[in-house]
Amino acid sequence: LNATVDIGASFTVSTATASNYASLSWSTSGSGSFTAGATTLTPTYLPSATDFANGSVHLTLTAVPNGVCSTPVTDYMILTVTDHPPVDFYIQSSCAGVGTNFFIDQTVTNISTIVSYAWDFGDGSTSTIPEPSHLFGAAGTYNVTLSVRDTGGYTNIVMKPVVVNPIPVANFNYDQPSCSDLATQFRDFSVAPSGYIVEWAWDFGDGNDTIIYFPGNPNVLHTYANSGTYEVSLIVKSSDSCVNAAIMDVDITASPIASFSYSNACFGALTNLTDNSSMVNGIAIVAWSWAFGELSTGVNNYSTQQNPVHQFQTIGNHLVTLTVTNSQGCSNTIIDTVTISSPPAVDFDYAATCLNTPVQFTVDSVTTAIATISNWLWDFGDGITATDQNPEHTYAASGNYTVSLTVLNLTGCSNTVSHTIEVYVAPVANFDFDAPTCSDHLVQFHNYSNTPLGTTIVEWKWYFGDGDSAIVVPQNNPDVTHLYDSAGIFTTTLVITNSNGCESTISKDINILPSPLADFTFTEACLNELTQFTDASLANGGASVVSWNWNFGDPAAALDNTSTLQNPTHQFSASGIFTVQLLIENSQGCTDTISHDVVVTPLPAVDFEIAQACLDTLVEFTVNTTVTTVSEIASYLWEFGDGQTSNEQNPVHMYDVDGNYTVTLTITDTAGCVNSVSHDLSLSALPQSLFGVSESQCNTDPIQFTNFSTTETGYITEWQWDFGDGIDTTITFPNNPNVSHVYSSEGTYTATLTVLNSNGCSNLSTQEITILPGPIANFDFESVCLDVSAKFTDLSQANGGGIITGWNWDFGDPTSGINNFSTLQNPSHLFKTVGDHDVLLTIYNEKGCIDTITKTINISMLPDIDFTTIGGTCLEGATQFIIDTILVDLSRIQSVLWNFGDGLSSNLRAPYHTYAVAGTYQITLTIIDFNGCTNAVTKEVYIDQLPDVKFDTDAPNCEGSETQFNDLSSTSNFIVKWHWEFGDGTDTIVNWPNNQNVTHIYPSSGSYQAKLTITTSDSCVNIAEKIITIIPAPVANFAATTACINHPAEFTDLSQENNAGAIADWL
Repeated sequence: LNATVDIGASFTVSTATASNYASLSWSTSGSGSFTAGATTLTPTYLPSATDFANGSVHLTLTAVPNGVCSTPVTDYMILTVTDHPPVDFYIQSSCAGVGTNFFIDQTVTNISTIVSYAWDFGDGSTSTIPEPSHLFGAAGTYNVTLSVRDTGGYTNIVMKPVVVNPIPVANFNYDQPSCSDLATQFRDFSVAPSGYIVEWAWDFGDGNDTIIYFPGNPNVLHTYANSGTYEVSLIVKSSDSCVNAAIMDVDITASPIASFSYSNACFGALTNLTDNSSMVNGIAIVAWSWAFGELSTGVNNYSTQQNPVHQFQTIGNHLVTLTVTNSQGCSNTIIDTVTISSPPAVDFDYAATCLNTPVQFTVDSVTTAIATISNWLWDFGDGITATDQNPEHTYAASGNYTVSLTVLNLTGCSNTVSHTIEVYVAPVANFDFDAPTCSDHLVQFHNYSNTPLGTTIVEWKWYFGDGDSAIVVPQNNPDVTHLYDSAGIFTTTLVITNSNGCESTISKDINILPSPLADFTFTEACLNELTQFTDASLANGGASVVSWNWNFGDPAAALDNTSTLQNPTHQFSASGIFTVQLLIENSQGCTDTISHDVVVTPLPAVDFEIAQACLDTLVEFTVNTTVTTVSEIASYLWEFGDGQTSNEQNPVHMYDVDGNYTVTLTITDTAGCVNSVSHDLSLSALPQSLFGVSESQCNTDPIQFTNFSTTETGYITEWQWDFGDGIDTTITFPNNPNVSHVYSSEGTYTATLTVLNSNGCSNLSTQEITILPGPIANFDFESVCLDVSAKFTDLSQANGGGIITGWNWDFGDPTSGINNFSTLQNPSHLFKTVGDHDVLLTIYNEKGCIDTITKTINISMLPDIDFTTIGGTCLEGATQFIIDTILVDLSRIQSVLWNFGDGLSSNLRAPYHTYAVAGTYQITLTIIDFNGCTNAVTKEVYIDQLPDVKFDTDAPNCEGSETQFNDLSSTSNFIVKWHWEFGDGTDTIVNWPNNQNVTHIYPSSGSYQAKLTITTSDSCVNIAEKIITIIPAPVANFAATTACINHPAEFTDLSQENNAGAIADWL
């Protein structure tokens, strides 16, 4: 990196790098010397007066590599030598009433060479500290000036406006009373005289804080866990980064602790509520507010007593609220559940109450919450009691009794329920049954039971002795039937219950005879064939079978539907499944019946389908499986109508002559049933496929395929194109069958067109197509800046095809008119606008094949440029040249070059330059941005002559007397300030238009270096100096004789010359 050094100061290199070297050495283009480290990466260079006169030197680093590569490598930096030490400063923020810290910008200033600093803060205050802190008393804009002097005695000055912002006014308050455990509301009332407040930092004094950022709400809530006094602070920051704080003591009063208990919480009773609240820090509770959670009770829902009573109107949970308030106004609230219990629900059930039978009493668990009951008390109405939960009791006499149950629950609530019961006389059970009683046949049972007058039988329970039972209710016939599965002796029992719930039981034995077992076999047949039935019944250990009754389940057969033969035959009237029943009877009257399903097989269903039949094409014949169940077919016979046959299930057949044919299919199913069907067939001729191909056959061009196909009958319904490269397409009528296709690569392809007509017949044709390789378009370019022509280089390739013969360029720059296009192979184009442009190149070869490519070129805007100057428009005064950062984005700038118009230049961004001769100079600033775009601006700078400073005095004078100083200076402008320095540590400044001539009294003799510094209206400064001699004054003294009035007195001079020369006068 390049650098700047002050004349008289040394410069140490800190940015040099090198690697893989054997040795290093430094050299200079000037006459200065390396005082240390000339063979390292960090040498120290001391520039000479000649270096300063030349303005800059090149410091060159030479590195000799390691290894066999011995060619030295060099690089250099430019070191600018100036007599004005570069200086700059900065601040971080500035607020009125707060110290503003000033910092030396060490990226500009070499602080190691600076020996003195002089700050002028623009408010009458100064400092000589390198980096002072200054307190501005009021907001406003101050011109702050920093003057420095380096080790060589050279000076420089920089001035900047410093905006001092007013600090915000912090203010807040809070709501009272503020109680512990309750949120305290803090409200911000801060204002910002300038800008707006962007940050509120709250510190609540209890270890908690929060920060609110604009645009958030600065008003906050905070809850203190404990009472006490807390120092709360609010620090606000304005948008100018100025801060201020407000501090306030916040008193937090302790809140009481609310608590209560209750008793006697049964429905219908008064519930007692007892305040158990506690006061905190000795602050008495003075108020109680109760809400019982029953809004429907109106004013009765509330109380302000300390210990109220309340009768709750509903059963269940009630949210009771107690709020207590102490004498400081702080309150606390508790919400607790008061559960009002209902009298325990209670009921009981009991079994039938019959004389001399235990009655079971059972608590109704649906109604009664058994788990909550602690005590049970039963009174049976006959003087007997019990404390069991579910007791039994036997009554000694019939009649009515009142039974009571009293319960007590765990909450102390009780309830009683009573039921009146009647103890009844029992009924008498009796039954009989019909003969014969055969196994597997229903046995008829008859009820002969009775019940006391005034009652009815409500249930008959039959137990048949074989594990089966039946229950009959009054709306049904109590006489029942039962089927015994086997022969034997069974005990049948009847249990009756009357309307009073009383029971009676009777049992009888029954002998069940064995029944015959009916069965038969039959032959299977197709429709219209006889079926043979054969009796296969058995006596089953009983009497022999003596009769047979058949029902064939075929009512359409009329009288033939039944038979009494032992082994009959029957011809069914239709195909299908028929349920045939046989009823047999033995000599004891026991019967049995059986049914079998007889399948009469129908003729097999038959049909077939014919695919589109075209001449010279295999015709497909297919059994219609939606009609014919092929799994049941044993054989097929096809007759094609041309004398040819087939036994295949789905044959194919080719006809020699077109025309009409009758095709017959005969099938035989697995049951041996036969059926057949015939269909007519009409044979059609094939369509003719034909197509043409376009001449252009480049791999990037679309190839046109034209259909010329025809058909004798019907019309073409489909064109199937196969281009031979794995791509195909199908066109259907009535769409245009002509298509185009682009082959992606060169080669020979076989294209196929298959056409299908409305008769379903198809045909195809093929052609071989040779695809030529097309050229590959490509080009290169360099992005340029506006007003610079962009050069385009064609990089296209023939790609094995013909020679490229044409180039068409479209630069994507329509504002350039006809210049937007070119047919040159390697054109140039001057773009009219900045930004991205899509450039299109189209190329042609001698075969007519084309290719295109588009690339984007970016045209960069020329960088904005301007500069200003600071000070130094006078001869021998340093002028600083500064790039205008309002217009120029420095982050885009890669390099700068200043031409000062006097043969000297600089590549610093803010250089200082001192002119040797007065006059007008053309200053040119040239900048290059990171896009490589260059711009320049030239301005005039007038360098004025220094004023001719002269003055005289009436010295030498005597000490203690006035010395007159008269200005004799002249200048091309007018003088605005005279700074007189008298050499005795005192000075005076005269500003225009006051009289610049002054007087001064030297208190003692001696030689003094008097100096006059003149400042002109264009800030040019010059100095004149003179030696002022002040001689010592004689010491006056005398003596006198005593004299009388009207007599002369004698005076004697005793004065001393005091090294001031002979005394000349006595006055």
